[in-house]
Amino acid sequence: MTIKRIALLPVLLLITGLIGTAMAQQSNIRAYMNYEKFYAPEQGNYIEANLAVKGSSLTFKKNDNNKFQSKLQVTMIFSRADTVVTFEKYNLFSPELEDTAQIDFNFLDQKRFGLDTGTYNFELRLNDEYANLKNDTAPLTYTTSIHLPFNKDQIEISSLQFIDSYKKTDQQNTFTKNGIEILPYMSNFFPNDVNTLSLYFEIYNTINKIGQDEGFLINYYLESYESSNILDNYAGFKRMKTKPVNVFLHKFDITNLPSGNYNMVVEIKNKKNKQLALKKKFFQRSKPQIKYNKDKLESVNISQSFAEKMSRDSLEKFIPTLEPIANNIELLFIRSDLSKKGLTELQKYFLNFWESEDPLNPEKAWKNYYQQVIEVEKFYSTSIKRGYETDRGRVYLQYGPPNTINERDHKPSSYPYEIWHYNQLTESQWNKKFVFYNPDLVTNDYELIHSNAIGEEYNPTWKYKLNKRNSITNDRYNTENPDHWGSEAEELYNNPY
Repeated sequence: MTIKRIALLPVLLLITGLIGTAMAQQSNIRAYMNYEKFYAPEQGNYIEANLAVKGSSLTFKKNDNNKFQSKLQVTMIFSRADTVVTFEKYNLFSPELEDTAQIDFNFLDQKRFGLDTGTYNFELRLNDEYANLKNDTAPLTYTTSIHLPFNKDQIEISSLQFIDSYKKTDQQNTFTKNGIEILPYMSNFFPNDVNTLSLYFEIYNTINKIGQDEGFLINYYLESYESSNILDNYAGFKRMKTKPVNVFLHKFDITNLPSGNYNMVVEIKNKKNKQLALKKKFFQRSKPQIKYNKDKLESVNISQSFAEKMSRDSLEKFIPTLEPIANNIELLFIRSDLSKKGLTELQKYFLNFWESEDPLNPEKAWKNYYQQVIEVEKFYSTSIKRGYETDRGRVYLQYGPPNTINERDHKPSSYPYEIWHYNQLTESQWNKKFVFYNPDLVTNDYELIHSNAIGEEYNPTWKYKLNKRNSITNDRYNTENPDHWGSEAEELYNNPY
């Protein structure tokens, strides 16, 4: 049974979180960035770096046209082994304004960098030039690693790109490619008022691997991130002929998509239905007004099942324990008022849940899971929380036992903490870590403060927060580890064995 997290967190695309929080707080700049990977047959690989800047976070001054405008210096550097491969340094100007009461807007920029296949260190620097006329503000910096994997010997899919809008055009500009002007959607979080998900991607090497002017199939669908179950109402296919570059655009109406975590999935298949390529992209949806549809339980037959023998008291006790492994739709039922449900409805829900996990032996699947619930109750419960309600209990039930746990309860300079390490968390996530700490020093309730797993709490300042017990500073965005005697957290995080 594969178990994954369902908690809804407003996560932005890849490196957006750091740009939008840690960087922004140090210098008032609010900037969001994502990058996409593409290939052009006549040019090779390239990175498309998209930058969105919140106008109200910058300093405006009058220009030569007697209008207000901001000036942001942007530097993007790609390097390998400390050698700069390519870079661009330029000034990004906001639209001109008649007065500064109109600055509640975002403005976009995009740069493309041609790069060979390989891994690069990427550095972004942002500097509000007009703010520096008043004081000496250091440029904001962010670094990450980017890998370009495109292989000419196999069918490849570009990045799956969420887009805000697109239109055909004959005019070439910053946001144009393949005759389409594409404005990127700068997040992988779709709030309640966004009801369209637009997708763009490209397919390469189909002629080489399938043949000239041959047909192939694109399957596209949404799946639950937790269970990998396909959402039939958000699935489709398209037939295409091979080309040097095949371009795909599609809009999904997500008005009725419930809150939760999802994957956008794309498959390429040949005429024999053999899968030639697969790509997924994680996103989150918030739609709190959508309720659980109990009509789906009408066809569930509990006759002679283990669920039929269960009492109301047992079901009201057991159903909440499923929360760590439930998908977004199942959660709607779990978090409702169970006391107002009929006994038969509770029994049908419980049976349907475990038949989804193990159609052949749902009772065995439940019993195995319940043994884990008992384990987390024994080790992680507190005076006011059941074990499965705590962060450590939830992670244990969701992902299973970690490969290593490093505990430090009595360090002089830090709160008690644990660092959990998973060699493989899910099918596509390797070398993932969770940092828990206990700031009250009394209870057994360790809070998750950082993880590098998708959909989990990501906090680049976790080392400072862990040692805040003896740290006095106003810089709550400090990502460095305070220099305290006995602090091993960073070493244990980087080298868990």
